[in-house]
Amino acid sequence: PGAGVDGLLGGLAQQGCGLSFDQPVLAGLPARLYFHCCDKDTEQPPATILVPVRRTYMVFNSITLRRVDNGAEIKAVAFSMQLNHQSWTWSWSATLPEEALPLLVRGADGYPAELEATVNSIPVRLRVTQKARRLPFLPRRVEVSGKGKAAVLASDYAPELTFGSLNDRTAQQLANEALTINGVSIGWTIDWGIPDWCVPGETWSMQGSYIEALQDIATAAGAYVQPHNTAATLRILPEYPVAPWHWADVTPDIELPA
Repeated sequence: PGAGVDGLLGGLAQQGCGLSFDQPVLAGLPARLYFHCCDKDTEQPPATILVPVRRTYMVFNSITLRRVDNGAEIKAVAFSMQLNHQSWTWSWSATLPEEALPLLVRGADGYPAELEATVNSIPVRLRVTQKARRLPFLPRRVEVSGKGKAAVLASDYAPELTFGSLNDRTAQQLANEALTINGVSIGWTIDWGIPDWCVPGETWSMQGSYIEALQDIATAAGAYVQPHNTAATLRILPEYPVAPWHWADVTPDIELPA
């Protein structure tokens, strides 16, 4: 009894093993405790990507930056980017040589400069929303940061509009119509990945930016908004692609060692 047994059982569980009695334990009856190891592959399908067990893991990242409208390459001294299921777009930051400043000015469309970061061969479109010159130590560096391509749909760059419909619409139709002005597309599309439902006329309306309207529609169904890496597309995705009570029967995307 005690923490020692709890620790043993926890360690066995991580390895897919366990301890069990050979019969129900009743007062006054002896019982044997058996150790057993399970073959995980027989319990559920193997993962699509299986990361093998290693003593150490070493990752060497390859990152390049370029300005989209003219293809000019930007040398990055340091770079990081983040995205989670509660973020509708990427956030990123980089340290650049000071001579890169002319490549960070706004584009001809008036929007923040659009860059393409290729991280380990995967391209992602980004916008420069903040620039700050560092202290004048040599060599001089510039700290920049920003958001993903979809940053132009937020209140900093998009107008505040009134959204709604007088007639019955599906949620997907409302989302598509939110990315229009007087029925004309603003150039963005929706990749709808959740079950659709009917919204009666005059029951949904709100004021805000394009992205706020889409988030309001998505969260009504427990979904969330994610950006496409490079295209002018927003994905509406379910919180859980498969209900938790069905997880034992589905193939995992990635299996990580403990």
